Amino acid sequence: MKIRVFVSFLLACSTLVFQAPSSFAADQIANGSFDSQGGGWIGARYTGTGDAACDGGAPNIGTWEANTLAFSYIKSTVYQDVVISKPSKVTLNYNVKNRTDQVNTLWFSADLGSVSTGNFRPLTTLQSKSLTTTTTVANQVLRIAFTGQDERFWAGCYGTYVTSVSLLVQPTVEEIVPFQSYLQVDLVLTSNPNFIRYGENYICNAGAYGYRSARMIDSPIEKVTLESATFILRSNDKIIGAASSDDFKLLPKWIFGIDESVPIAKVLNSTALWTIPGTASAIVTCEIAGYKENQILYSQLR
Repeated sequence: MKIRVFVSFLLACSTLVFQAPSSFAADQIANGSFDSQGGGWIGARYTGTGDAACDGGAPNIGTWEANTLAFSYIKSTVYQDVVISKPSKVTLNYNVKNRTDQVNTLWFSADLGSVSTGNFRPLTTLQSKSLTTTTTVANQVLRIAFTGQDERFWAGCYGTYVTSVSLLVQPTVEEIVPFQSYLQVDLVLTSNPNFIRYGENYICNAGAYGYRSARMIDSPIEKVTLESATFILRSNDKIIGAASSDDFKLLPKWIFGIDESVPIAKVLNSTALWTIPGTASAIVTCEIAGYKENQILYSQLR
């Protein structure tokens, strides 16, 4: 598919829906509670009720069962990548169970980096499970993934349920940290991202960012420039366009599941512009990952 860059900022009447961004730093899982509004995980639906929650056999987060990752009749993987800031022993903790009407699921596995449970059948009562691995370099990226498929190929989310995911990171190398490292800061928005579309034309702006003291919520915000801004256009859970302010150097394409068929737009003044033929009637969202010093601020707009 060829991409035609749409350069006219037609600011006439368009409706913007802004979903509050979720911020997560290194060494932490984003949306470990599987909140349908929390984002963080790739490969699952966050919308739909009844059978439509797992439309087409896709996994669902939070709308089939609250605070639950639920799998369906297509073998699918749901994942996120976490930056581990220091060489560490890393333990993934999670709860899992099968339904009483789908006891013998065809597949369930959990993965933490190169360590995997392999396929196993969870009980129909909630089990607490864990996986442990060790990182060896600073800022190593670990992929956390869950893969599942139900037993009877029913429409809806009748496969394995996963809840309450957390990460325990224990540094393996002692380090003398300068005093200023204790002055922790959070990456926050100083102006909201926005997303405008006109038919097959899309404009996505990353907004503006700043640092605020993690200890004092009411402290002044210091404006900062992102090291990287990544944009993902998605329709029906399929990536139809992407862009990166640093050509995907800090956040590589594979983190987001971007393959070579996806049209890549240029980023100018924190804004990406696409024309994607054949999408005029499609529901399209723009996801933005703003990266600064091992913190990522994630926004999803429709």
